[in-house]
Amino acid sequence: MPDEANQQQVFHLYDDYCHGRIERREFFSRSAAMTIGGVSALALAESMLPKYAETMTVSFTDERIKATWVDYDSPGGNSGRMRGYLVAPKGEGPFPSVQVIHENRGLNPYVKDVSRCAATEGFLALAPDGLDPVGGYPGNDDDGRSLQIHYAENDNWVNGTRQDYEAGLQASGLPFEMHTYPGTGHGLHNNSTPRYVEAASDLAWQRTMAWFHRYL
Repeated sequence: MPDEANQQQVFHLYDDYCHGRIERREFFSRSAAMTIGGVSALALAESMLPKYAETMTVSFTDERIKATWVDYDSPGGNSGRMRGYLVAPKGEGPFPSVQVIHENRGLNPYVKDVSRCAATEGFLALAPDGLDPVGGYPGNDDDGRSLQIHYAENDNWVNGTRQDYEAGLQASGLPFEMHTYPGTGHGLHNNSTPRYVEAASDLAWQRTMAWFHRYL
């Protein structure tokens, strides 16, 4: 169907925009040139911008966790010091730990929310701010962009690396699992944009937490 094709094309354009392959202006102008239901697809494009405040899952004031910022040495990187968002479960440790890695847009509110969610599951979660050497997350994804394992079915950019990544994991001799979620696209777990697919996201989270509880 033309409408379905145009809608999917807007999603692809948003993926290109998020990963720096096109600029914000081009994302909106190309979306506006398409129609969905007889009207411009611009409204869909605008709705895809993250709505972090509306979609926060676990508040930083949640009584089950303790969230703080930490600074630590990074002798192996390009900066002597790094900063990260550390979230611990309330209670006595020690706790198994996980690292939450952000995308190219930096340590945004969604990534911090994922860290807090992991802490409610009993894990000490550290989300390093990879942009810290250049000032940290700037407060918006556009500027941030410019400075574990679940695959979406319709995500050619990431899926193109799967074969080599899987070979590396097999060579390591460590346990791993890989899952593909039909009918989903890039960012399926990010509930701050329309790319979010609740059923697939919930299943991916359950599988991830079960894996962590088994091996950590």
